[in-house]
Amino acid sequence: MKVKMTAIFLVIIMFVLSGCSTYAFDKGENENTQLRNDNLLSENDRLNSELNKLKSKIIELESRNNELQNQLNKINKEKEDIEKRMTSAQSRLLFRDVKDVLSTFSIIPEPEIENDWCYLARGNLRIRLNGYTNAQTVKFMIMYLYSEGEPYVFYIDKNPKDGWQYEGNLFKSKEQETFKFNQGYLLYASVTDKEGHEFITEKLPFYFSN
Repeated sequence: MKVKMTAIFLVIIMFVLSGCSTYAFDKGENENTQLRNDNLLSENDRLNSELNKLKSKIIELESRNNELQNQLNKINKEKEDIEKRMTSAQSRLLFRDVKDVLSTFSIIPEPEIENDWCYLARGNLRIRLNGYTNAQTVKFMIMYLYSEGEPYVFYIDKNPKDGWQYEGNLFKSKEQETFKFNQGYLLYASVTDKEGHEFITEKLPFYFSN
């Protein structure tokens, strides 16, 4: 009887010990899992913080880049204006002041004057030569400023009834390919009177508007 009770008691003790071991193991495993989760969350927070810092740095660099680009554009514009004023000053050694020459021609749309230069609109223009009532033929032409090449005759007017004028684009499609809009030009006319004498009008230095 004592042996039987002892066996039962041992079984109970083993069962209790087994249960305690399982509880301790489960508790330890849960604690390890929680620790790993906490570490992952901490690492994720650290990476998000670094990512946000990088984003802020990128925004700062982009802002600085835009600021530097604006300064560069301003410097280039000032440089371009100075170069055009210098070129205009040189041209006035050869030609009359732009505003004075504009009295020779009536141009619509009305030209703009900037940096002592005349700016003509791109596209269709109406150019009228004032005076020269005794003319028989008028050739309207342009050429590059300071060029030694031949001028480009864009219109020949033989009809004085509506005055000596041209309306349209200064360049036809083929000629447009060879002319550059950012170059300086001279606008003038060759006038032939009824006696056959030829006269060259004042030359108007100009650029095309952007």
